[in-house]
Amino acid sequence: MSTRLRSSLVSILVSAVVFAMAWGAVLSVRDPLPAWLAATVAHPDFRLAIGVVQIAGLVALLAIAAGGLPLLGSALRMAARTSDRRVVLPLAIASLAFLAFVGLFVAAVAGWVGPLGDMLGRGVASLLWAAVVLVSVAIGLAAVARAVRHAEPDARVLGLTLRVGAVAVGAMWLGVLSSLALIAAVASEAPDIGAPAAALLPMIAASSWAALALRRGLREVR
Repeated sequence: MSTRLRSSLVSILVSAVVFAMAWGAVLSVRDPLPAWLAATVAHPDFRLAIGVVQIAGLVALLAIAAGGLPLLGSALRMAARTSDRRVVLPLAIASLAFLAFVGLFVAAVAGWVGPLGDMLGRGVASLLWAAVVLVSVAIGLAAVARAVRHAEPDARVLGLTLRVGAVAVGAMWLGVLSSLALIAAVASEAPDIGAPAAALLPMIAASSWAALALRRGLREVR
């Protein structure tokens, strides 16, 4: 049961990486920013839709992070006992990715992203920042997933993590539906902006993969 639960959780973690990348592409619909702001004046529903997309993706990533903490703690304990390189090396990579994420967050709060935008051009810095944030999240989740694959977490920890993962899967599907509504609205009402419709395919694929993995894991818990 522990092996099958671990497999389900690794699938959810990896699918979250795919989802996050596509989610970032959907958020890029706001670039160039002046055209987006003008469109939201004429079509207030754009602002509502992008807000739902942002919140859904953020909830999904936060739930994945919260669910991954018990797994990470279990893997760290195993690494301390065994010094297994298959666990230690991915955890080191995950730690570096976490530090990069914290650094980027501090940079955004401190306002360093704005001056960079003045140098690179309007809208570019925010997209670069978002891309680097998503890459750091992807690397961190992939490294944790690899470490967990070679660790032996307690079945109760796995069950708890899986239930938190259910929140992430639900938020991912909300992100898919809100992205679909946003892209359809932009394509029909403001086609000059350019809606990233191609991002829907990986989002749907990742959310479906995560939902199937969650269903498989919940059957094991019951």
